[in-house]
Amino acid sequence: MEQARKNVEASGKNIRFLKAEAHAIDLPNESVDVIVSRNSMGLSLHPKEVYQEWFRLLKPAGRVLVFDSNWYLRLNNPELQRQCDKYRRLAIKKGYQDKIISKQPVSDAIARKMPLSLERRPLWDHGAFRRCGFQQILYHPTPMFAICATK
Repeated sequence: MEQARKNVEASGKNIRFLKAEAHAIDLPNESVDVIVSRNSMGLSLHPKEVYQEWFRLLKPAGRVLVFDSNWYLRLNNPELQRQCDKYRRLAIKKGYQDKIISKQPVSDAIARKMPLSLERRPLWDHGAFRRCGFQQILYHPTPMFAICATK
C-alpha cells in the first residue's frame, strides 16, 4: 500500500486507498467510481459476496476491472492436470526451463480448497457479474484474463 500511495502522489491524482475485506467494505452505497482487483479473486473464500459488494459500492456506470487467472482449475480436474503435465513435458523437451518448484505441494494444497479453483473462469465471473446486476461485461477467456463489468 505504501508503494501505491507513493505512485499516486507522484502522479498528482486524487485516489483513495482502503484496506478491507473485499466482501464487507464500510463505505456508502454507490460511492465508488472504479474497483480494480489484481490476482486476488482466486484467493477469496467468498467470491460471490465480493462481486455483490462491489456492485453495491459502484456508482451508476461505475466499473470493476478484474485481472486474474485460472491456473488452479487443473487441481480439481484430472483431465486438465494430465494436459498441463503433457504440455509441461513438451516444453521441457523443447528446451524451456520448468519454473515449477517440485509441483509446489503446499500452495497447490491451499489452492485446491479455494472456491474458484473449482470454476471455469472467466465464465464463472461473467455469470456472477450478470447475477449481481452488472450490464456490460467484457472479457477474453485464457488462463490469464481481464474482465471489465459496468454497473
